[in-house]
Amino acid sequence: MSITLEPTGFTVVPEGEYKANLVDVTQDTAQHGDVLKWKFEISDGDCKGTNITGLTSKAWSSQSKSREWATALANRQWAGDENLNTAELIDLPCRLKVDELEKSVKGEMMNVNRIEQVLLPVKSQTKSAPVVDVDQSTMEFVTS
Repeated sequence: MSITLEPTGFTVVPEGEYKANLVDVTQDTAQHGDVLKWKFEISDGDCKGTNITGLTSKAWSSQSKSREWATALANRQWAGDENLNTAELIDLPCRLKVDELEKSVKGEMMNVNRIEQVLLPVKSQTKSAPVVDVDQSTMEFVTS
């Protein structure tokens, strides 16, 4: 019996801002411990259909990157003692601010993307949920 394996890889998109939807959030283990892996799909433009993955810690505090990303996706704030069910965020629209950087991966230098910020969606991305116009340049987020 013969099995044919095709090369797999990932697409690196140019640095910029992209309309996207959250596709999945899973738990994973990274260099520094357990993390959440957030998988987004670009929903517009030349890179439509491209997946971009970002990692956050599993911390759920007022200053965590997980809370910052969930806040932009759900367009709401969470009470200090309120839990997050990531399933409620799946398929929600957002905008991604993406960097392109060179990184050593298994000893080989390659270009990769990094999600710098998850932003509120633009009005054209929302179907029925109201979107509040917020000047995010004045919002203070501290990432961990």
